[in-house]
Amino acid sequence: MAVERAMLSDEEKERLAEAASHNENQIQRARDAIGQVHWVLGDLLLTSKDRKLWAVNHHSWGAFLASPEISIEDSNARRLTRLIIVRKS
Repeated sequence: MAVERAMLSDEEKERLAEAASHNENQIQRARDAIGQVHWVLGDLLLTSKDRKLWAVNHHSWGAFLASPEISIEDSNARRLTRLIIVRKS
């Protein structure tokens, strides 16, 4: 993979410092939010599976996951629910 290197003068770095700091903070917040949402998603999937809530509108767990509204790969759903089970134990 090609390595991209910074080619900024000291003046450019000084001019961009505040924007760069703000941008990095926003990236960190977004990354942290994604991590939290994964836990929420895993918990919701586990609840749906354990309580068979998926069966209200779908003929199988796989059909529920594959539905356009949910659209989650079975392997991802299994991984998320396993993480929740381990986290709760």
